[in-house]
Amino acid sequence: MNQRDHIIHMVRMEQALLFMNQNIRRKLKLEDVAAQVNYKPVYFREVFKDYFEMPYKEYYIKLKMRAAARYIQYERITVNIAKKFGYSDIRTFNKAFLAEIGMTPAQFLEEDPLVPDMPDRKELCGVPIRLELAKLDPFSIAGKPLYHTKKEKEFDRLRDAAYALTCRERWQADVQGTSYVGIWNYDEDDELFYLIGSGIDSSGTTPDGMIRQDIAGGQYAIFSAEKT
Repeated sequence: MNQRDHIIHMVRMEQALLFMNQNIRRKLKLEDVAAQVNYKPVYFREVFKDYFEMPYKEYYIKLKMRAAARYIQYERITVNIAKKFGYSDIRTFNKAFLAEIGMTPAQFLEEDPLVPDMPDRKELCGVPIRLELAKLDPFSIAGKPLYHTKKEKEFDRLRDAAYALTCRERWQADVQGTSYVGIWNYDEDDELFYLIGSGIDSSGTTPDGMIRQDIAGGQYAIFSAEKT
């Protein structure tokens, strides 16, 4: 699969995920979601499994049970929870909830634990990735700002951490070192850009053709991949 196909599939699958989340209480069939992204069901099944690293039905149940758990957590009730999330059989719902959350809805309401995260992806755009939560001290990077091209706007502006993987030819020749950091930001004209570069210390100078960005300390979700 070439790079353009990777990008198109990534955008379509994120659109599919958005539709699934927006309709999480419905009983969505694979065909319903495939139609939303203009894919034939057979092809959608293949692309979905490749992108999310599991079959549609398995992923959708995981997503639905976590949504149900958050509903219980916020509303503090379990009455009719199965029907609210598209199940006609309470026993089938409870079995799925127990498998995903590790306890029954009633136990979840009583103990009020954290809702488990969805399983992490292992690969994106053909590149192995890692995703972790970490507390970072303030830091600075000097990097090359990448603005969207007219062609890229067709893909709804890829405002996610994978952007660096989809446009490597635009920055790899300029960014030195074995590790780098990428972030989204806005310039003075309120134009969105992706800044990718290397970390510098507080007294470091900014190389020609690059800009400096100071990042506040705090909790961050860190997406990382090997430089290829």
